[in-house]
Amino acid sequence: MINLLNKIDIILFSSARKMSKPIINNDLGILVYFATRYKISNESKYKDKCTVLLKKFITVFNDYNFSSGSLDGFESVF
Repeated sequence: MINLLNKIDIILFSSARKMSKPIINNDLGILVYFATRYKISNESKYKDKCTVLLKKFITVFNDYNFSSGSLDGFESVF
């Protein structure tokens, strides 16, 4: 099970690293996933991944064209 979760972590992190869709049902949701993994396991590797994704989110936030909606819009960020 651990090997499967590690493979999932690699795939999710690589897909969210660019933060091309910073909404809750895409890349922002992956950030929440890693934050939850960190809270459960208290392993610093998940905190590091969250930090990388959060910094990228802050960088792209102003440039992303958010639509309206609770899942894929500006409201999903908050």
